[in-house]
Amino acid sequence: MTKRKPTALKKLAGNPGGRKLPPEPELPKDMPECPKHLCPEAKREWARVSGELHDAGLLLRVDRSALAGYCTFYARCAQAERHLAKHGLTVMTPNGFEVVSPWVGIANRAWVNMRAFMLEFGMTPSSRSGVSPVKNEPDEFMDYLRRIADRKMAQKTKAPSRNGQEHPGAEGHE
Repeated sequence: MTKRKPTALKKLAGNPGGRKLPPEPELPKDMPECPKHLCPEAKREWARVSGELHDAGLLLRVDRSALAGYCTFYARCAQAERHLAKHGLTVMTPNGFEVVSPWVGIANRAWVNMRAFMLEFGMTPSSRSGVSPVKNEPDEFMDYLRRIADRKMAQKTKAPSRNGQEHPGAEGHE
């Protein structure tokens, strides 16, 4: 299933596909309030990004939970990364074996979840850029195919029929 890009992101990218943009439902355009349940670090991230997203038309009141999810995973990722920086990537088991710290998994999952929300809001370069313009460089293979097609068309129009007369549409065999 293909994921649809929000209309606001398509507009920001200059509607690279050139298709008519679908109308979006009319929703209240006011800025959502930061949820009170967020931890202080998540609230700081909310304050950092919410204004820019709202100004770009990518954050409406209805998007509050989605942005709260992003901010929660941002804070969780930061916490895990700080823990790993202080304590290292490995821990010792009670039996004396060195294993990967559980905090590595916490950080990895937080990054994955945070990235998913970032894509929704166009917070990565690729999700903002949309489709890259195609360069108008000569395509040798396409030119070759056009030459073959032109030759075939020329042969079709000049191919003799079984009674010796030329008629269009008759194909000769090579």
